[in-house]
Amino acid sequence: MGKKNLMSIIGIVVIIASIVFLVVSYVTTQDYVEITAKVISMEYDPSATTDDDGVTQDYDVTFEYEVDGKTYTATYDCNESDYSIGDEVKLNYDPDKPQDTSLGKMSLPVLIGISAAALVVGVIVIIKARRG
Repeated sequence: MGKKNLMSIIGIVVIIASIVFLVVSYVTTQDYVEITAKVISMEYDPSATTDDDGVTQDYDVTFEYEVDGKTYTATYDCNESDYSIGDEVKLNYDPDKPQDTSLGKMSLPVLIGISAAALVVGVIVIIKARRG
């Protein structure tokens, strides 16, 4: 397989991945409902990871929230400076499965923007592969 074909395949994969990301992200969170949760614990995580912005997510922060009279918790990797115990935070939960939450719900324009950027990269890779 030549370099041009390999680059074209990579471009196509990036394009397909961008479309799948858009559809899956939107479909899985479109019905989520916003709720106020409270930070109930912060535990240091020695296996901390660093996110894309170089911020170390070194605490497991547990949030507590109530849906239809039942109390749930959700734990996320966060930076210590993001929250304090007792803080009230907006979470989004799946009304069919209240234990499924997200800390933030991306709006459709943001999802489209991310997908469009990946789509453009895929098209550029294909064009460069065909020209090069």
